[in-house]
Amino acid sequence: MSLTEAGTTTSSIIVKVKNLSKTFGKLKAVDNVSFEIKEEEIFGFVGPNGAGKTTTINVLTTLLKPTSGNAVVCGYDIFKQPNEVRRNVGVVPQEYTADEDMTGINNVLLCADLYGIPRSDSKPHAEELLKLVELQEAAKKEGKHLLRRNAQKAGARLRFDQLSETVVSG
Repeated sequence: MSLTEAGTTTSSIIVKVKNLSKTFGKLKAVDNVSFEIKEEEIFGFVGPNGAGKTTTINVLTTLLKPTSGNAVVCGYDIFKQPNEVRRNVGVVPQEYTADEDMTGINNVLLCADLYGIPRSDSKPHAEELLKLVELQEAAKKEGKHLLRRNAQKAGARLRFDQLSETVVSG
């Protein structure tokens, strides 16, 4: 992956954040943050509640617009190319997000539907996916019978199978 900024090419930066800020009224949730994440680097936000970690992730995944600053994610500008950013970023929330009344296989298919993956592509791979993460027994079980960590594991693997350039885990 290479990012181009002002005519220069950098071969290993997958996320570049420059002077990012987000305010909600008088509350400054994110204050002039800048950082870079390189390909294959593991990067984590650490800080107390209210420090702006979730807000920053929401800006980087285009769920929120920043008040100022900019970011390039997977080579795409978050302002100019938000759809491309979303296509290249997978998010695995910390909270359990599977539908508790749907089976494991149907939850996987629903996630694929939400990401715009055609059933003709997702259906043949759904059972294979569950087997890959050692959750084949979950295929026919309702979500409420799955352990939270197992549901996250399946969700993370689904995001990787989408060929996302960047995976964000809460």
